[in-house]
Amino acid sequence: MFDTLFKKIMWGLGTVAFLVLGVFVYLIVANVIFQQEASSDTNQTKGAQEEAKAGEVSANTIEQTQATVGKENKDVGEFVSTTHDFYNDTTGFGGIGNLSWNDQRAKAEMVLKKVEELLPNVTSETLKSDLQEIEGLANSVLEREDKGTVRNLHRMFHDLDIALNSYNGYDKVWDVTETLRGE
Repeated sequence: MFDTLFKKIMWGLGTVAFLVLGVFVYLIVANVIFQQEASSDTNQTKGAQEEAKAGEVSANTIEQTQATVGKENKDVGEFVSTTHDFYNDTTGFGGIGNLSWNDQRAKAEMVLKKVEELLPNVTSETLKSDLQEIEGLANSVLEREDKGTVRNLHRMFHDLDIALNSYNGYDKVWDVTETLRGE
């Protein structure tokens, strides 16, 4: 009798301990999810703040750049356009939060090869400088998984697509290229 009472008490305590453990795990998981959502909200707020900072370049400056640098560098313009499409597809509309690093590294390797091929024929010093900046960013993508670097690469290609190809899918200019600044 004492033995069965002891077993019942132990079973009851085990059940209570199991339930307490379950609640504890639930609270930890809920806290982690809450922190991730808060972090995501913070990142979205940062993105909105950065977007608000994005400048607008005059239509005259864009047209002048397209007529000179863009016209002289059609091969660079084609490369910029297709690469910009890749970044729109993989980072746009919140995709930056869920990157495939294998895809990003593969694209960075392709970018490095193509820039190395294109640079010797580029006569515009500003475009050369922008392509060299792209090289540095692409190398960084190969070295570490940093979303900010991918975002900066996307912005470089975005602004160059406007400068060289009349891209008008999005009217903001991030003001990250010397080519559009005409420096």
